[in-house]
Amino acid sequence: MGHIPEARRLSRDRILQEISKDQAIIVTCLSGHRSFTAAQWLVEQSYRQVYNLQGGTRAWQQSG
Repeated sequence: MGHIPEARRLSRDRILQEISKDQAIIVTCLSGHRSFTAAQWLVEQSYRQVYNLQGGTRAWQQSG
């Protein structure tokens, strides 16, 4: 469907191993619904700056 430049696809394990809990993280999926669940999980893991791309990749593409 598309790829946001410089976005990385990471598993939960890789996020926990590679991403500092102080680093900002933007989570996305096609529509924004599944990424919302992932963002909630990251907050539960003590990540401080977690953002869900509202509307997902579809909205990002439509915005140009």
